[in-house]
Amino acid sequence: MSFATAAPSLAADWSLPWQAGANAGITRGTGSHNDGWNGKSNAVDFAINAGTPVLAPVDSTIISVCQARGGNNHNAIYFSSPDGNYTLMHVRASGLYKGQSFQKGQQIGVVAADTPNDPRCAISTGPHLHINFPNRNLVVDGYRVADMRGGTYTSRNGQIQTQMPPRRDDNIRMVNFTGKASNN
Repeated sequence: MSFATAAPSLAADWSLPWQAGANAGITRGTGSHNDGWNGKSNAVDFAINAGTPVLAPVDSTIISVCQARGGNNHNAIYFSSPDGNYTLMHVRASGLYKGQSFQKGQQIGVVAADTPNDPRCAISTGPHLHINFPNRNLVVDGYRVADMRGGTYTSRNGQIQTQMPPRRDDNIRMVNFTGKASNN
């Protein structure tokens, strides 16, 4: 009798959540804190300027969104991914909703500039991007999460694509007409 064993599942291809070639230093690394949504302390704070585009690090779907009171569309976003759940915090974006999906490299929002103090959602003392990875053994752009305690990290996530917002043509009506030009 032989038993077939399933091939080990490969981790999804993760990247850091900002544009390829850009660098960010760590202000708080793994093991130093957690975000309250994942007590495993896989959280990392990256020093990134306000307004920097935040990209999906992996194909993922929003589980829930919390918008900080007193903030300017300042969000903490809880995602599911093939490797488990993760969070991105301090993202300025509007129109996010449960069930919304993002492909790796797709822009979610930008790093928030404001500093809300909302313990139920997000507390920020200045612009940075907080990500709580699903596990410490995950490899992101060639870096192991467990080793993300300090230093500078370079993303390979792709280039920002200018995307036009979806058009809402509900009020446009087609009109047919004929006309004749006159030289008088």
